[in-house]
Amino acid sequence: MPIKRQPPEAELDALAERFRALWRQGDVVRPWLRKHHAMIRTLVHDDWSWAAVAEALTRAGITWRTERAWSAEGLRREIIRASRPLKSRAWATEPPAPAAPDPGPEAPDVPHTAADSQAPAQAAAALAPPPGGSPVPRFKPASLKPYEPPRPPTADEEKEREAVHKKVYG
Repeated sequence: MPIKRQPPEAELDALAERFRALWRQGDVVRPWLRKHHAMIRTLVHDDWSWAAVAEALTRAGITWRTERAWSAEGLRREIIRASRPLKSRAWATEPPAPAAPDPGPEAPDVPHTAADSQAPAQAAAALAPPPGGSPVPRFKPASLKPYEPPRPPTADEEKEREAVHKKVYG
């Protein structure tokens, strides 16, 4: 890795002033870094070192709640974290599935065979919810207690079951 030049105090103060203009009172550090990580990476890819950018951030007053000065390695790690997409927003960044095109009046008529009509019917049947049940399966939570087989019915319970069976089925 090439050694970066050490910028003079005037350049550090100018960069700190630039950061100060982007920082608003009450901003949180990590979202701010997420918003401006491209600019900071561009500075480092040009001729600024991580240490010089960290010094400028500290001079601008952009620090964590502890008010500790930025280190070069700490800033580099936070910029890497800030450049990753958020987990909760990863699904929102995916483009929606394209809708089926609406065949307008200019769509040509294509003859359909019996095999063509069976495939959509089978697909619709596979997507339909089961009859009499909810469309979303429900699962029993796992239990850590050992399995105990059911106890056999007592004589009184067996007589009651037989009486109900005779009453229902004759």
